[in-house]
Amino acid sequence: MRRGSYRESLFCSGILSNPLPAIQLARLKRQTDDLAAAFTQPEIFLRRLHDLLEFYADRTYRPGQAGVVTTLLPHYHVPQPVLRQIEADLRPIIIAHFEQGLALLDALWTDTHYESRLLAAILLGDAPLAPAEAIIERISNWARPGVELSLLEVLLTRGSTRLLHEAYSLWLETIKLWLLSTDRLVQAVGLRALQTFISDPTFQDLPAIFNVLSPLLQTARSDLHPELLDVLQMLVKRSPSETAFFLRHMLTISTEAGTARLIRKLLPSFSVPTQNSLRDMLQQNARTRHERNL
Repeated sequence: MRRGSYRESLFCSGILSNPLPAIQLARLKRQTDDLAAAFTQPEIFLRRLHDLLEFYADRTYRPGQAGVVTTLLPHYHVPQPVLRQIEADLRPIIIAHFEQGLALLDALWTDTHYESRLLAAILLGDAPLAPAEAIIERISNWARPGVELSLLEVLLTRGSTRLLHEAYSLWLETIKLWLLSTDRLVQAVGLRALQTFISDPTFQDLPAIFNVLSPLLQTARSDLHPELLDVLQMLVKRSPSETAFFLRHMLTISTEAGTARLIRKLLPSFSVPTQNSLRDMLQQNARTRHERNL
C-alpha cells in the first residue's frame, strides 16, 4: 500500500472526518523528540520525518490557493507550528554536533520533498562555522540555477545567517566568484545573495559591496538589469551619497552603453541635485562613447 493510502481510506469511509489533525502540543513534542532521537541515522530520520509530516499533512489543500507558495516538489503543506517545533528540537543538536549535523542536512537537501529541503536551508544557518568553508560549499552546491525560488530565498537568507555575521569576507568572496561567472543565472543568484548584506542594518562595509559589484556594473549586460536595479536601489536606500559616488566612478571607467542605461533608470531614486549631477556625468559619458566610435 502506498504511503498515505490507509489514512486516505479512513477519510473516504468517514471514520476520520478531518484530514488535518488538530495540533496537540504534548503529542507533537513527543513526535519531534522521537524524530531527533534518530539524528545520527539519516535514513531512519527521514523515514520518521515523512511519517510525521504525513500525519499533519493538509489534504484539503488545492493548487492555486491564495497565499500558498507554488512548488513543483512534493509538498505536505503542514501547519507552520509543526515545522517550527521540528526546527526548535533540531537546532541545538545541529549546533552541538557539527559533522553529524552536516550529514543530516545533506540527507535532508537530497530528499525529494519541499519540507525536507526547507529544513535543511533553515538549519544550515545555525550550524557552527567550523570551518566556514563547509557551510559555503553547501550553499554553493545547493543554490544552483533551477532551484525553486522560495527555497533559494531561504537558503541565501536564513542559510547564510552565521556567515554574514562571523565570516562575511569569505562569504563575500564566494559571491564575487558567482558574479564573475559567464552564466547569467549564476550571476543572478550572486546578486540575490548580495542583497542579504545590504538589507542587514548591522553590516556597515558598503565599500566592500561596491568593490564586488564593480566588474559586473562596468558591463551591465541588459538581461541582468532587473537584478542589478534591485541591488542598486537597495544601496541607494542605505546610503544615497555613497551610491551616487560609486555610480559617478562607474561612468568614468565604463564606456558600455548598458552601464549608462542602467544608471539612467536609477535617477528617480535620488534627490534632484544628485540627479542633475549624474545627468551631467551621463552626458559626458555619452560624448566619450561617441568619440571612441568615430
